[in-house]
Amino acid sequence: ITITLGLSATHHFIDEILRPLLDTSGPVCAGTIDTFTMLSANPDPNDSMQLDLSAQYTSTPVFGISNIDDHTPDVWDPDYTYRVNNPSYRLQADAEEDQRRKTALFAPVDCRGINESAGGYCLLGQLSYDKDSRRVQVGELVGLRDETDASSLQFSIGVIRRIKSWNNGLELGIQKLAPCAEAIATAAIGKDGKVSRYQRSLVLPKLAGINQPATLITHAWHREGDQLIASIHGQKIHLILTKALEITGVFAQFEFSIQETDEKQRPVQTENSNDEFESVWSIL
Repeated sequence: ITITLGLSATHHFIDEILRPLLDTSGPVCAGTIDTFTMLSANPDPNDSMQLDLSAQYTSTPVFGISNIDDHTPDVWDPDYTYRVNNPSYRLQADAEEDQRRKTALFAPVDCRGINESAGGYCLLGQLSYDKDSRRVQVGELVGLRDETDASSLQFSIGVIRRIKSWNNGLELGIQKLAPCAEAIATAAIGKDGKVSRYQRSLVLPKLAGINQPATLITHAWHREGDQLIASIHGQKIHLILTKALEITGVFAQFEFSIQETDEKQRPVQTENSNDEFESVWSIL
């Protein structure tokens, strides 16, 4: 069984590895994004959402101490002439280097199944507790794929509940959360109305057996009542996190509701108002 460790690695596997294999622009997991009935057929062409931007570096030769944080020349800098003649350089990772970085960061782990039940797995991973303790921890989200069936693309979602160290690896007790998941992106809306940068998130399908609606997996800093914008295949949907099912310190699982985005029109002041300061008196 191959497992991915963490929300970002699991999202990467679903969206950038599994989706191309399925050759579909639609959902990879039934019962997830079809929950968002407000989706339209046409994506937003102005959607500038980007994840995992490559690091950019700016390097400027500086021999004086002034203007060290500002890369524009300063006439009072003793090295002004040198700085004018030696502009700054911008270095950006190319696509190939970025892919190598993702491969190293999100590399899956091969495990051997000890036993399996309807609720989860007991796996033995070729991991060292000292070396991989930052990646493997109780409460971590994982994705699981059974490699014994090469034709199967089923990718389930689970959480590590127990870890036991052996001489030949780590024994992982994993609870299964859902048979599949859909990879989306979410951005938090602050109290001031400003939208933060997009983060990786997952939508888990409705589980009729336990009467659980579709749920959202986010990073652990979100709380009930938070308002989010979900970017789903170019569409932007406003959500409210209504009920926390689990917060492990690494990720959080919430029930959610879709928020209507149609704002009520504000009354327009007519030009023939008797008092041009009428709208100010109530404030004063």
